[in-house]
Amino acid sequence: MAAVRGGWQGAEPRAIRRAVSLLERLEGQCQDPRLAFGHPSLSDLLPRIAHLLREVASARSAAGDAPEGPGGAWDFLVTYLANLEAKGRQVEALLPRRGRKDANQELFPEGYRLRRQLAKLALIFSHMHAELAALFPGGHYCGHLYQLTKAPAHTFWRQYCGVRCVLPWAEFESLLCTCHPVEPGPTAQALRSTMDLTCSGHVSVFEFDIFTRLFQPWPTLLRNWQLLAVNHPGYMAFLTYDEVQTRLQACRDKPGSYLYPDGKNHSPDLSELFQAEPHQRIHVSEQSDNQTCPFCRCEIKGREAVSISRRQGGAEEDRSVVPSAPPLPPRLDLSPRSPKSERLPKVKPLALPRLRAPLPLPKMRTVALFPWDVPSSPQSRDGATGGS
Repeated sequence: MAAVRGGWQGAEPRAIRRAVSLLERLEGQCQDPRLAFGHPSLSDLLPRIAHLLREVASARSAAGDAPEGPGGAWDFLVTYLANLEAKGRQVEALLPRRGRKDANQELFPEGYRLRRQLAKLALIFSHMHAELAALFPGGHYCGHLYQLTKAPAHTFWRQYCGVRCVLPWAEFESLLCTCHPVEPGPTAQALRSTMDLTCSGHVSVFEFDIFTRLFQPWPTLLRNWQLLAVNHPGYMAFLTYDEVQTRLQACRDKPGSYLYPDGKNHSPDLSELFQAEPHQRIHVSEQSDNQTCPFCRCEIKGREAVSISRRQGGAEEDRSVVPSAPPLPPRLDLSPRSPKSERLPKVKPLALPRLRAPLPLPKMRTVALFPWDVPSSPQSRDGATGGS
């Protein structure tokens, strides 16, 4: 049965207004230009999140009270707003009060603990903005219709999670173990910290989509994650672009440094992740073969003679392709004259350019290293050989 949410006249509008007020207050505390370090910037993110929340409030108010199932828009907003308030309080404790310039000096120099904390919170706010925009585009909820990028991941989510857009981590972990067993302890904790981008203790369909896109393919999802994130020295969570540049500054002039992640002298072996994919086949219909190119889908304007030589047993054999003339322009179907049309002045017929036969092209001999055999009759083979 569908559970009725708290109602627009209940706690939801007050929670959104409280969150918007907090974001506006934090925006006022971010006016110090020294706080605009790197990307993402809190001074840019805070007003954008507040704008999205106002759109959500407007759309929810217009929709009115409606029954919702578990894990729907209301459950997501409860989790999202609680997390937003908690992270906002952490930012508020780090920033100076509005109008005051007695900021802790550890907020500005690179590498200091407070700056690292603020940079991590800025990244979390960036993930929260992207998540809200993906599940509430224009303020309207679409989490039950969210399409995951990878088909196996989409099938898994809809089969085990249904139309829900968010689940508590413990429940999601148990569902994931049905397809990808997770070792309890440090491995499970590391997986949670990687997948839970917003650090809310929940997993949304948006976060799962990001994770499965990063560590595809699906059959070896967690093994890929272990090799590329847990064991790989080049994977660093919650680092800004400026911090990455500073960290790798000493390796810029090191020969071959791009082979060794994070400046290490050892490059991890990732050969087991390589999987030879079967070659794809292109199926061309008769219509597309005659009218359009099967690769670029553009209209075929004309054809030219091509001679392809295949090397077999030390001898070259020609395969001639007979040219075909370009298509004629469409005929003008004139309707029969009526007695009234006979009194009209005669108009000369449209002068069309005379079509000329295709220009003879010089015979070419091209050695094509194609794996397939070009079928031909003995007559054409003998004729081609004799003319070479």
